[in-house]
Amino acid sequence: VLLSIAFQGTLIPWAAGRLDMIDAELDVRKTFTDYVDEVPVQFVELPIGEGHPWIGKKIAQLGLVRELLIVVILRGGENLIPGGDTEIEEGDRVVVSGPAYRDEHGVQLLEKTMKKSDSCVGKRLSEYSKEPTELVVLIRRGDKTVIPRGDTILEAGDVLVIHSTPEA
Repeated sequence: VLLSIAFQGTLIPWAAGRLDMIDAELDVRKTFTDYVDEVPVQFVELPIGEGHPWIGKKIAQLGLVRELLIVVILRGGENLIPGGDTEIEEGDRVVVSGPAYRDEHGVQLLEKTMKKSDSCVGKRLSEYSKEPTELVVLIRRGDKTVIPRGDTILEAGDVLVIHSTPEA
């Protein structure tokens, strides 16, 4: 067995190289973004700031839905491989993976650019007057993307991306 391993272990890579079967340009290592192009999965980074409800909880206690997986915790310059007993700390950046959304139902998104004259500029998103069937799903602010929260202050030039459903 040892002779077979030694013989094959040295002969196969040599033969593959001589037969031009090795792609010198290929790197077997990949990053998260490489997989997004290949399979329907998304990776999301969640900053764990002061007061976040996950602080002090172990991953097993979070009650994540089955389709979500915490794949890495970025903590103080280190990449931690999480387990069920890994405790989340303030300042962590948690990378979560889950199935990518596929628009099989023809969801329509609308864009509205905020003007200086709009009455809601300078106010919180929660004060933005909208229909009950509308949801602001993201805000483009210059070259940045803002994930909207009720306390997000609206600015002139913001582009609100709105999901609207017809009333029943």
